[in-house]
Amino acid sequence: MTDVVSTDRNQGKNQLRVGRLVKAHGLKGALKLELYTDNPERRFTPGAEFTLQVPEASPWHGKTVVVREYRVMNGNPVVFFKDVDDREGAETLVRAILWIDQDNDEVEDNAWFDHQLTGLDVVRDGVVAVSYTHLRAHETGRN
Repeated sequence: MTDVVSTDRNQGKNQLRVGRLVKAHGLKGALKLELYTDNPERRFTPGAEFTLQVPEASPWHGKTVVVREYRVMNGNPVVFFKDVDDREGAETLVRAILWIDQDNDEVEDNAWFDHQLTGLDVVRDGVVAVSYTHLRAHETGRN
């Protein structure tokens, strides 16, 4: 599911939820990712900066992370961040949700982000068949 954070929190820019850090992988600071994007190679390029959604008590609250490397290892997406050099550091990021600024050039014809569908009705024969209050990635595919 791709969600959008309020623009007030992000200096006027929409942010897209693109992943969740699942668990530490190996000893060199890698983290396995649950992807919420259909284009991880575009999102997780070296230098890409992510806003973190973590509890207020987390040492990462209010901070960002920058991608050092992204790769697929044994069929799993794995990311390395700058200044996260070992397993102990990676474990402090587990369960963090990653948000990134939406690019202005991401608009495609006949394509929508999940957040753009929320609140819409599906009408069949003049009758509302379904109202979308939210969408989940595992129900709709990754966006």
